[in-house]
Parts: sequence; C-alpha cells; structure tokens
Amino acid sequence: MSATIRARLAAAAVAAAAAVSVLGTGHAAALPRTPDDTPMCAGAGKPRTVLAEPAAFEAVAFDTSGRMLVSDVLGNRLVAVDRPGAAPRKVATVRAPGGIAPLPDGRVLVGSGSGPTALLAPDAASLATVDPRTGASRGYAHGLSMANGVVRSSDGTVYASSAVAPAIDRVGPSHRVPGAVEFGACATASASCPT
Repeated sequence: MSATIRARLAAAAVAAAAAVSVLGTGHAAALPRTPDDTPMCAGAGKPRTVLAEPAAFEAVAFDTSGRMLVSDVLGNRLVAVDRPGAAPRKVATVRAPGGIAPLPDGRVLVGSGSGPTALLAPDAASLATVDPRTGASRGYAHGLSMANGVVRSSDGTVYASSAVAPAIDRVGPSHRVPGAVEFGACATASASCPT
C-alpha cells in the first residue's frame, strides 16, 4: 500500500473519530426522525416530511418542470418526486451521487464519486447528464476531486465542490477541467488564481 493511500486512510479514520466525538453514538445523539424532532428557526412554521425512506440523501434540486430530484449517495441512485404527494421513483443509477444542477434543456448534471470513495481515489469523480424523464445518462466531465455540490453559472461554466480537498473544480463549457480554485492559496476566483 502506497504512502499516499495510507495517509488518506489515516485522514479518513481521524475524520470518522471526530464525527463520533461531535455527534456521539447513543440514541440521544441521533438525527431527527420526525418533523416534530426537527429544530426550527423562530417563525419558520412546522416542518413537513416530503421524502422519507432508508437512504443517505446528499443533495436536492428541482428541474425545469418542477420535479424534485434527490441524490442517494449510499444507494447509488438519483430519485425523483414528480409532484407533491407522489411516490419517489428511481431515475438513474449513479455511482456515489453528489450535487445536482439543472440544465436549461430539462436534463440535470449529477456529480459522481462523492463520499468516502473520494478519499481513496483523488481526481476520480465525474459529472454526468441525466434526463429525469427517461433516465438516460451520459458522461459530461471526468477528473474532478469530488462533485459534492454542483452549480452551473449563466455562461455554462460548472463548479463542483469537494468535502475532502480545499478546492472547487471548474468545468468549462467544453467539458474540460482546467484547474481548481485552491482555498488558502487563493481566496477567490481571480487573475492570480490557478486556471
């Protein structure tokens, strides 16, 4: 096993230990199970469960038709809720899906390679286009550090965030990944940042 992989595994173990120490392990440390258990900001009103099933939801977005899309990172799937009250349905299989960004033509960009796999396989994340109506999927860009959060700007540039590297990958309209905005070395996208 290479030193790089050992270092990444050690970092993952430290992160897991930190999460256990912060979140705890007992019943009292469990996440809210019902709307009544969910802490709310003053004046926000009573929460309502929209989608609840055994899954690890990573991101939520709405496509151009108003369809709610949810990435299930552990279930390796993109889920759609076509209208309020409708049953969720699997739209497509996506490996460790992360962020979701709607495209003007009704398709969505979905990150692949989110979660623990990004620690062991740097620059192995990717983006795919998915048509929520048909489930058709096609590769869009490869070589990202992680596509945990995905957003598309008005000029067609796509930005993908990482939960393991202090960087945001930038994907140009040509689908190339020219470089990342490194945080720490450079605080904002500017002429002095890597391209």
